[in-house]
Amino acid sequence: MNKVMLMGRITHDLEIKKTSDDKQVLNFSIAINSKIGDKEVVEYIDCVAWNKTAEFIDKYFEKGRQIIVIGSIHKSSWENKDGQKQYSTEIIVREVFFTAEKPRKE
Repeated sequence: MNKVMLMGRITHDLEIKKTSDDKQVLNFSIAINSKIGDKEVVEYIDCVAWNKTAEFIDKYFEKGRQIIVIGSIHKSSWENKDGQKQYSTEIIVREVFFTAEKPRKE
């Protein structure tokens, strides 16, 4: 089973893009406060949402807002132009939820 649930804050302004085959995609990251031993750390997790999920996040969330995402872990690898192996890990977002946090007043 590959299922993950995370809660964090959106780290940057959101921007939906379209693929060459006209699908909507939203790449964003969330900052999650974690504890490793006695040390508090912030981890930045890359996320990708597609189509209606991407539209929903773009419409109702913004930089700094808490979000709960449920999805699956996706790992990929490739060689860069110098022939070095590169790796990435991201969450493919399938579900999104609001937290109890009240929206910020502008």
